Amino acid sequence: MKLFLTFFMLAGGVIASPRSWNDYTDSLQDKMQEQSISTDTINKIFSQIKYLSHTVSKDSSQAEFIKTFENYYSKRITERRIEAGKIAWEEHRLLLNRAYKKFGIHPRYLLSFWGLETNYGKTKGNNQLLSALTSLAFDGRRRTFFEKQLFAVTRAIDKKKLPLKNLTGSWAGAFGHFQFMPTTYESYAIDGNGDGKIDLVNNIPDAVFSAGNYLSKMGWDREKTWGREVIATKNFDWKKYKEGEKKPLKDWDKLGIRKTNKQRLPRLDIEAKLIVPQGSNGALFLVYDNFNRIMKWNRSTFYAITVGRLADRIIGYSKLKKLKKEKKLTDKQVKKAQEQLKQKGFYRGKIDGIIGKGMRKAIRDFEIKNDLPVNGNMDSVL
Repeated sequence: MKLFLTFFMLAGGVIASPRSWNDYTDSLQDKMQEQSISTDTINKIFSQIKYLSHTVSKDSSQAEFIKTFENYYSKRITERRIEAGKIAWEEHRLLLNRAYKKFGIHPRYLLSFWGLETNYGKTKGNNQLLSALTSLAFDGRRRTFFEKQLFAVTRAIDKKKLPLKNLTGSWAGAFGHFQFMPTTYESYAIDGNGDGKIDLVNNIPDAVFSAGNYLSKMGWDREKTWGREVIATKNFDWKKYKEGEKKPLKDWDKLGIRKTNKQRLPRLDIEAKLIVPQGSNGALFLVYDNFNRIMKWNRSTFYAITVGRLADRIIGYSKLKKLKKEKKLTDKQVKKAQEQLKQKGFYRGKIDGIIGKGMRKAIRDFEIKNDLPVNGNMDSVL
C-alpha cells in the first residue's frame, strides 16, 4: 500500500520521502513475483523490512584515515586470534580433516578465513539481513548488486532453505560463520553433517564444508601454499619491477629475491608474483596461484595476504621480518598527491583517495624520473 505523506521518519533515524521508499519496495515486490516467488513469502518479507540508515552510511562513508598495510595487518593478526585458531583446530579437528580430504583445503586456511570473518563464529553480525540488503539497494549506487543478493535470499526463504525469522548478518548483507553473500550461499553452500539442511549460521559443519566447497570450486591447488614473505637484495632493480608480473621462482632468485633467512629460493618453474604492500623497504611477498583464489573471496590484497599469514601463524610460523611502521595518511593527503601526480603526467586514474595499482605505479615513475630511491610508497610524494 502506498503512502501519500510528504515525509516520514524511517527506522534508523533518517527523514526520507515515503513515496521513494514505498515506490521502490513496491517495485521490488513486482520483480519478485516475476521470479515466481510466492505471494505469501513476499508479503511476510515486506512486513518486516525497514530502512536501515546506518548500512547506507557505512557503505558510502569515506574514512578520514587511509588504512595502511601495517595498520590493517596488525589489527587482524593478533596473538589472541592465533591462539583462538589453534583452539578451534583442536575442537574441530575431525571436521576440518574431513573437509581437507574432500576439498583439498588445509585446515589452517579454513581456520584463517573463519577467524578473520567472524572471529571463529563470535561476531556474525546482528543486522536484519533483508532490511540491510533492501536499504543498500534503495540507495542506488550498487543497486543491481544488492538486488541480486536480496532476490537470492528471498528465493532461499521461499524454498524453506533459510528462515525468515531472526535472519541476521553484517551491514553489507553477508551472513554465517564465513560471511557468505546470498548469491555465494545459493551457489556453493552445502550440507556438512548429512541432516538434509544447510545452515551456515548455527551449524559449523555446514559452514566449514561450504567454505571448503567454495574455495575448491574457485580452483584451490591442494599441493601448493599461498605465498611467502621474502626480501630483496641490493642487486634487485626496482626500476624494472612491474606490479602483477608473474615469473618462475628461479627467475626471481636470479633477480635478487631471497627467503627471509637470506637463503636462495627453490630453483623451480613455479610462477609467482611479487607483492609490495609497503613499498620496497617494507614487507615483501611472493605469492602463488592460491593467492588469486583468496582474492576471489575478497578482492583486497591486504585481506589476501592476511589470510595467508594468519594460516601460517596458526601452524607456528614466526612474525613478519620486515613489517614496518607506516605513517597515517588522510584521505585529503592522498587526493592531493593524486592531483599533483596527475598534473605532472604520472597518474591517470580517478582522484578518489585510494592507493591502488595505478597510484603505486605513478609513485614509482615519479621516483625514477626524479632519481629518488624507488620505494613505491607515499613518502616520496609527501
